[in-house]
Amino acid sequence: MPSIPETSFALISGSGSWGVDFPAGAGEPGITVVERALAFDTPHGRIENVSVFRIAGSETVDGRDRLVLNVFAHGWRPGVMDHGSFLQTFWVLREARVRKIIAESTCGSLNRAVRPRDLVISSDIVAFTQTRLTLLPDRFTYLCTGAQVFCPAIGEALKRAARSLWPATPR
Repeated sequence: MPSIPETSFALISGSGSWGVDFPAGAGEPGITVVERALAFDTPHGRIENVSVFRIAGSETVDGRDRLVLNVFAHGWRPGVMDHGSFLQTFWVLREARVRKIIAESTCGSLNRAVRPRDLVISSDIVAFTQTRLTLLPDRFTYLCTGAQVFCPAIGEALKRAARSLWPATPR
């Protein structure tokens, strides 16, 4: 069983990377795969499809290489409908000493202002959970809350990069 690599950075990849051999298939310069198909045993069960990739210093602001732990498909397990995958994922990220996480996902919208291929960068979250007692029994045992769920610095960096690559079109 491989040991969990120590790194400050993680990507929780979702359906946006399902159709691509991510990260190699993205064809981005300075990105190399270090390890693939890693699996780790956690107190909450086994997590699979974890990979590690390196971002070359030539692609970072400070010129230093970055090692990134990538959890495929949000850590979900095929055919299993529970929230154990989240416990497994965040146990591994804690053991790796991850401090910065980017999670990506594709989704639809009922809002006509959000069009196909729009990039939405979240800055806040609305939680409708009233108390721990309103959660479904045997479905969601733990409630995760945070004082700052979204990092404003990462959000601003994503916004600047997106605007430089995809200029806004009038609507």
